[in-house]
Amino acid sequence: MATNNTSSSNPRAEKIGHVLDALSNGIAKIAASESKLEPKLLAPEVQAEPARQLLTEIMLADRWVCSVARLQRWRTVGEGPQYLKIVGKVLYRLKDIEAYEEACLIRKVFKESTQGGPERVVNCSNDLESVRNSLGGPERFV
Repeated sequence: MATNNTSSSNPRAEKIGHVLDALSNGIAKIAASESKLEPKLLAPEVQAEPARQLLTEIMLADRWVCSVARLQRWRTVGEGPQYLKIVGKVLYRLKDIEAYEEACLIRKVFKESTQGGPERVVNCSNDLESVRNSLGGPERFV
């Protein structure tokens, strides 16, 4: 005698069929709803901290990799960048620090000399020519 393997005669196959239908319907619903949802950020958005316009002497010492004592010594003898003293606290403006760094920047320009070797020309406010001129002109050193 032949057995009929239809879903109505096998209750286990019928249950599995219902479970598979339920799963496929659930997956289809989730897939349809995911395309409509916006992605959620897990971490809250943090505003970028604005650049500090004032630096403490510790912050400047860290920036220049020098000691705080050096900055204090420079202030005593009148060297270094301009600074503010507000309520007993020494502060440096960022624009003054950047201007001081630019003034300390040494630009070297190399050009070919007439004798075949490289001739070094320093393009800087502290070059030899300006020092000679400030001390009485070039004829004094000849």
